Amino acid sequence: MDRALLINCIPRAGDYLKRALYAGPVSEREILSGRISLAGLIPERGALCFDPDELTGEYDRIRLWLERSGARFVPVDSEFYPPLLRYSRYAPFALFAKGRDDVNWKRCLCAVGTRRPANASRTEAYRFGLECALNGVTLVSGYASGLDQDLMQGALDGGGQCVGIPGCGLDGITSPRALGMIGALCRQGSVMSPFLPDTPGYKSNYPKRNLILAACTPVVVAFQAPASSGVRITCNAALQEGRDVVVHGSALIWGDCRGTREIAEQGAPVVDGVRDLFTGAENRVRRLDYVPGSSPYPVVPDGAKLYRFRDAWYISGDENERGIQGSVS
Repeated sequence: MDRALLINCIPRAGDYLKRALYAGPVSEREILSGRISLAGLIPERGALCFDPDELTGEYDRIRLWLERSGARFVPVDSEFYPPLLRYSRYAPFALFAKGRDDVNWKRCLCAVGTRRPANASRTEAYRFGLECALNGVTLVSGYASGLDQDLMQGALDGGGQCVGIPGCGLDGITSPRALGMIGALCRQGSVMSPFLPDTPGYKSNYPKRNLILAACTPVVVAFQAPASSGVRITCNAALQEGRDVVVHGSALIWGDCRGTREIAEQGAPVVDGVRDLFTGAENRVRRLDYVPGSSPYPVVPDGAKLYRFRDAWYISGDENERGIQGSVS
């Protein structure tokens, strides 16, 4: 049996207890007995008792799901576990993951925003995700409707790596747009969850998800968010973990942005793009102020690529202004 998965299936055990059991000398036989001595592991705790049949039933169910779904079980000591998250106080004992196992965690950021954004915030989020992809920056986000999915869509359209961390189990993803993105997400990055596969998106899950987002990367970028948004939880947790927190310039202009304004007023720097965050990054995306191919506007130059999001068109490439000077904004 997989000892880590067995420990993860112990009924009503929290992440701290699971890590203590995993690091300790507890054997599979003792776990399967339904009574685990905690002497020497956790102060002032005698023994952990549970129904062994419930444990083995859950273990068999999850094991079968992993085999059928092609997902991976990623315990905290796995080489595929996000490295910064491993040493965080918010680190879950394990993650369930689908997609690539070679995510670039050395050059990455987390970007999050509200579920109810202004239209202008959505196009700026998409553009930022696109810039991440074109500069080789892995984008991590919460996979929620609104700006999280707009950010991820930009990264995926640009061919970049992207990691989604939903507030539910991997089989609990139900929104049509999220389901439509999951194929590209698994080809170009990964979707990870600390929750058991069939866990629905309970409201109580999202604070835990937000803490994980805060600890995964060295920097968190806040997009438009109202005062009560989970973006505030993510940013506050990131600061407690010693991460950098910045505010995207668009988050101070459009829609209900009281939350991000407060974050900026508390000292978070304001950035306009990926080039403000990574050495060597460039602003390789321009928004066109016309519809490509419409007369009398010029033809898109060789070596450039077009992207469309809602009613906006973007052009990328090292020479993205050649032949169209004065026609980009």
